[in-house]
Amino acid sequence: MSEHKGPELVGGVINEAPRLPVYITPASAVRGAGAGAIAGAGVTALIYTLLQGQPQVVAQLIGWGPGLLIVAGFLWLASSYAPPFIDSQRGIAQGMGRLADTVERTAGSQHDLVLAMQVNSDKLEQVRDTVAELQSQVVAHLGQERP
Repeated sequence: MSEHKGPELVGGVINEAPRLPVYITPASAVRGAGAGAIAGAGVTALIYTLLQGQPQVVAQLIGWGPGLLIVAGFLWLASSYAPPFIDSQRGIAQGMGRLADTVERTAGSQHDLVLAMQVNSDKLEQVRDTVAELQSQVVAHLGQERP
């Protein structure tokens, strides 16, 4: 480990050396996509050295590799995009459930309105029959009084 003595006076100007970490790990040195590329290259080199003496396995990997890559990509996309999609569908389903409840309540009140209209229609029919009967009685009574 190196020791840092602090700022030094060089030519009348305080010169402070930048503070660097004593131990630099590969993970802290490489960030982002570069770290993934380095890790992928390391895994590829490891697989290559393990399979050097077995050409049939290498041929199988070359044959199945693109398909497996597509399946892995699909699974990654499904795991990335499925949860938000499922949440949005759940929200839509809850909204549809509330709408169905509202329609059911409205249908109940409409059913009550239809029943009230049927009762009023029956009463109106009774009043028409009564008026027609009274009219016929009045006509018969007036017909008897005329000479």
